[in-house]
Amino acid sequence: MREACRRSSDIVIATHAGMTTEAFDVTAREWLATQRHPKTKKLFTEMVFQPMVELLAYLRANGFITFIVSGGGIEFMRRFAEVSYGVPPEQVIGSKGKLKFEMTEVAPC
Repeated sequence: MREACRRSSDIVIATHAGMTTEAFDVTAREWLATQRHPKTKKLFTEMVFQPMVELLAYLRANGFITFIVSGGGIEFMRRFAEVSYGVPPEQVIGSKGKLKFEMTEVAPC
């Protein structure tokens, strides 16, 4: 199991290295808007647990602030939770990789 986790974190590092948070946001939004489950042909954002969607809506309608907590990458989970559950990005807690601040010719990134 540890080897599988290490391999998957290596994949995430390789696919996200050098990408700005803005570029990742665009990529995540495009992926969520277009990618479909291979068997059901539904968008992944349509394949959420309906009782959870209803519970979150009920709680919000009754004055509760709802959060999503996930072991998934926070930048992706923020997009997914916003589209799928109506939970705003600032109310999503997830895993975060190391970020690096760099100065470029255009602007800091």
